[in-house]
Amino acid sequence: MPKVILIGAPHSSFWDGVWGMLMKIALGLKVGIMIKAELFRGPLGWLLRALDTIPVQRKRAYGVVEQMVQHFADSDALWLGITPEGTRRAVKRWRSGFWQIARGAHVPVQLVYFD
Repeated sequence: MPKVILIGAPHSSFWDGVWGMLMKIALGLKVGIMIKAELFRGPLGWLLRALDTIPVQRKRAYGVVEQMVQHFADSDALWLGITPEGTRRAVKRWRSGFWQIARGAHVPVQLVYFD
């Protein structure tokens, strides 16, 4: 499957990202993971860029879906990792961006979880 959106839920801890990155490296997977842009400031930024993460401006409600749809169109192969809650807090409803990206880019969605 050359293009897919991987949604990881629940995202309840900073460690979810650490374990996800370690698994991605161990399995040799090239997965672009959407991460809040604030984490790219300072010394962590170079590491996140090296790990194929994608900075997301969460304060802006517009443009992220369109940017990701275009990213899929420009790529021959892309696995995109998203946490549908958009936060580590418990939420009653997931955000719909992952679904909007999948529909716009005509790619399937696959659920991923850690036990």
